[in-house]
Amino acid sequence: MKVNYIVACYLGERRTDAVVDTTRYIHSHLKWLKDNQVDVARVSVVLNGRGEEDVIAMMRMLDKHKPYYTELKLFARANQGFSYGAWNSNINANVKKREGFTHYFCVEDDYVPVRKDFLEVFASKLNDVTGYAAQKVFDDVEGGFPRHAAVSNGMLSHEAAQAAYDKHGSVFKAVSSGVSYWEAERDQLNFLANIVDCGYGFTDTSNVAATKFLEKVRHARFRVITIDKHSGPPLLEPIYDVL
Repeated sequence: MKVNYIVACYLGERRTDAVVDTTRYIHSHLKWLKDNQVDVARVSVVLNGRGEEDVIAMMRMLDKHKPYYTELKLFARANQGFSYGAWNSNINANVKKREGFTHYFCVEDDYVPVRKDFLEVFASKLNDVTGYAAQKVFDDVEGGFPRHAAVSNGMLSHEAAQAAYDKHGSVFKAVSSGVSYWEAERDQLNFLANIVDCGYGFTDTSNVAATKFLEKVRHARFRVITIDKHSGPPLLEPIYDVL
């Protein structure tokens, strides 16, 4: 595999009402990949909502890791489309430039891998008819949300990316221009629409790995919960509560 590991970063307030030092989150990704000798062709760090000081701070942190990585790149953009827009802009550029990646791993800054085989597990879910493998897919609920990647960190095949780009001029459908969470929710429901329109389905890793995610309890309180515990150790875990 030739994987572009794409980390979407957000520099503003989180759902937890906290403003975090995003460089520490990215450091956690890079250190884990290095310590576990995970073979990725490129690490792409995509900053949503850029500010000059934030970009400089991130560049200084990345410089410390560059001697290890063959390719470690920083991209700064306006916060449009949230994580889905960050992933999309980077993959679109890869496809347009024919950079030769076979897979794109899409992850948010506050989730980090915890199993050495995580890339292989996600890749095993992809085939000629399945273009995207997320951590967790929620099926249709009558009177509720349609089937969608609810915990959407995951892997995209280049074949599905190329098909969507050729047909729609964009791999993912990420259209929000604001920063409200109802817009992020809409993008989460729709971001795989271009892939599906090209005849590809999407799946998850719930039958082989548990999923941990951040759930709002009430008011400003959050907790990490685990689902599909019977399936095996999780591939990724949220890191907001340990940094």
